[in-house]
Amino acid sequence: MCEKSCKPSPVVRAIITLLLVLCALYRARAQQNNSAFQFDPSATVNVDITDKVRMELLVGHEDSEDAAKNRWKVRTGLSFRLKPLFRSLLDGDPEHDKRHFLVFKASYEYSRSTYSEVTYNEHRITLEATPRHRWPGKILTSDRNRLEFRWINGLYHLRYRNRVRAERGFRIKNRTLTPYVSAEAYWDQRYNIWSQVKFTGGADIPLGRKMSLDTYYERRNCTTCSPRYINILGASLNLYFKLKH
Repeated sequence: MCEKSCKPSPVVRAIITLLLVLCALYRARAQQNNSAFQFDPSATVNVDITDKVRMELLVGHEDSEDAAKNRWKVRTGLSFRLKPLFRSLLDGDPEHDKRHFLVFKASYEYSRSTYSEVTYNEHRITLEATPRHRWPGKILTSDRNRLEFRWINGLYHLRYRNRVRAERGFRIKNRTLTPYVSAEAYWDQRYNIWSQVKFTGGADIPLGRKMSLDTYYERRNCTTCSPRYINILGASLNLYFKLKH
């Protein structure tokens, strides 16, 4: 009787397997020169005000240009979603943004850090648009285009980010486990070049109807950063709520 009751669920086994893979990748990169490592935890509360409007509040670690800066951030924003097109594809996934062909979002973010006895304060306003497309094989792709208006200690500059992501959900009982890969490029006005690119692999793991855990490994190559390469293990807890009308 204990054999059945003590057997881990498919979701627990998937989490353990993913964490083992991420740890192996993390250790493999530890031998490389000119690279650094960091762990980026975060938590996000998403509240659907209506079927088309969502409010977001995030607290987490900042993926900054300088790995030596221990920077944390707070972000709040609103998103507007067009009519859903992929409802049947994503049943069981608590992230309803994925069901919509196009999502617009505006947000404000504040971060603060101290490095070499100098305090850095950043205020950031972001505007983004994310179209999605469904491919054969139940593969869903998204193309996030983000403009960041940044003020770091009062100095302003613009940054553009483009992230392409591919994912495929797998049903486990009445939940959807979603592995994904993505690539993101940054154009920075300060240098007038495409200064960095990030490659990410991970999985969105449902923990309930209103909760999911996004775990991932990320590799960043930044020509204007010190160090140039950063390896990141991340875990983001996402909570989803809907206002009653």
